[in-house]
Amino acid sequence: MSLVNVEISPCEPDLRVGVVNRYLKEDLKNLKNLDDIVNMVSKICESPIAYISLIDDFHQILIAKTGVEITSVERGETFCTDTIQQNELVVISDASQHPKYKNSPYVKGDPNIRFYAGMPVRTLDGYNIGTICVIDSKPKSLSTYQLESLKMLSSHVIYLLELRVALNMVNDQKQIMESSENMLKEKYNAQNRQLQSLASVMSHQVSGPVATMKGLMNLINTLSSEEGKIYLPLMDLVLDQMDEAVKVVTANAFAAVETE
Repeated sequence: MSLVNVEISPCEPDLRVGVVNRYLKEDLKNLKNLDDIVNMVSKICESPIAYISLIDDFHQILIAKTGVEITSVERGETFCTDTIQQNELVVISDASQHPKYKNSPYVKGDPNIRFYAGMPVRTLDGYNIGTICVIDSKPKSLSTYQLESLKMLSSHVIYLLELRVALNMVNDQKQIMESSENMLKEKYNAQNRQLQSLASVMSHQVSGPVATMKGLMNLINTLSSEEGKIYLPLMDLVLDQMDEAVKVVTANAFAAVETE
């Protein structure tokens, strides 16, 4: 798939970076579920390098990765910088033959990129804040099933990020309430209502893994039994994440009950 230019309104870059910074404030590098996703997509796509990154004005920050040691690079003319300009999957079968990338330092030098497939990580309000991608040092192509998996996991990444943001908001509110024991009853109840509202937002995050699971089931229904086996570990991963989301909502939704 060749790269295409997408027009962006003048105000959008600043707004997009603001959204990126909101996520970068969270403790994302220790989010195990993101590591599970990159390990899974690396296996599914049979590619030694896979990562999830967020891209601000100047840097590409790898928040989960496998097969590569770096944690950030200058944004410059990276493959993913171009990927976030689009709303679809970008596939480059052989970067050494690509007119734009053949002279890239990442192609001519380490990690000697030949194959690249990347999908934008798009927020619920429409901002491409980063990518999930796979890389190989040899030219190749991916099957339809591998490409569809990459697309579905991109959607799942944003739900995990939103879940982390919502959970941190809930924890912040709980800390405020715990340090405010002497507040008036009405103010205490107002904070509880705010906490319950935040928990309601969190409950919507459960719909993300559910949607991913439905997509996987539809995909598996089109495969032979042998082809479908590769998706069983991915289904286990999604189920674990659904279970975690439900536990978070259950634990925090009405932890603070209004005092009568």
